[in-house]
This record gives sequence, C-alpha cells and structure tokens, in this order.
Amino acid sequence: MKSVKELMSPEPITIQATGSLGEAARLMRDRDVGLLPVLEGERLIGVVTDRDIVVRGLAREGDLPVGAICSRELRTLDCEDNEATARKAMQQWKVRRLPVQEGGKLVGVVSVGDLAVRAGPHVAGRVMEETGPEPEQRPRSGQYWPGAELTRNRLSNESELADPDLADDIQRDISQSGTTLAP
Repeated sequence: MKSVKELMSPEPITIQATGSLGEAARLMRDRDVGLLPVLEGERLIGVVTDRDIVVRGLAREGDLPVGAICSRELRTLDCEDNEATARKAMQQWKVRRLPVQEGGKLVGVVSVGDLAVRAGPHVAGRVMEETGPEPEQRPRSGQYWPGAELTRNRLSNESELADPDLADDIQRDISQSGTTLAP
C-alpha cells in the first residue's frame, strides 16, 4: 500500500494569512487548485477553499484577509500515513483534500484526484461517494456531476502519472452510471 508521501502533490501552493481574497482566488485560478494551505510565517494555521472565499469572504462586507475566513480546524495527514488512512480521513471528515505534514512542516496536499491518479479509480470512487452529497442530493441518471469532470480533467492533466487506460476506465464507469459531463 502506498504512503501519503507517494500519493500527495508536493510543494503545495500556499498563501499567508494576511493575503487578500483576490490574491487567493487568482492563485487558485492560475494554479488550478481548489484549496490553499494558509500560513503564518512557516506555520500552517488553516486552509481556504474556493467555496470559503465565496461563502465566508465575498458574502461579507469589507476587505477581509484570508486568515479571517480560513478553516482553522486543522485536519492533516502525516507523510508516512498510507492510502487507507488518507481515504478513511477524507471519508470521516467529509473533505476531498488534506494538507500533509512531516515533522510539523507542510510538505504537500493529497486530494481525491491524487488518489485516482496514483492509487486507482476504485479508491477515489469510494472517497467521492463518501464525501459527496447525501444520496438524495446526488445526480440521478443523465444528470450532470461536476466531480466526475474534475476527476477526468485531473487525470488528463497528469496523464504521465496515471495508467494510460485509467482515464478511459473512469470515463466508461461514468458513462455506465448514466451521469453526464459538461461538454
């Protein structure tokens, strides 16, 4: 079983707690990430997601720094944890991305996409199912599911890391489920 260190995306893009929401949004757009670890100096103090920026930041009055809206309840993995620990943590905490630390220092981020690319679609599928919307909110046959498209895009962007047939297998599974992807 692979370690989190083998699965994670190393050298994550970070933002200081004093950074602006606009800076965070631009980093996410330019680097194609949905989560930024938030630092005070070198110390990890939280994470901010694209959703946090909209719901906690832009929906409020005033110009808030990232540190004012980030999630400070730190949920991290150690780089020596394994794939099963990562999967269980994501399922338990209902998250799809987790910062990875080594000796108390941020060294990476592991995501459902990382699990799909490096551990296999079956692992990512279980996590997506467990961390996604409740069954009554999930897409029905023929409905659009953005998570499937994001996973497919991640696989194509990191194709050198994936089994060449992996993206086709995921696409086939998505098609068989009756779920549609955006054109």
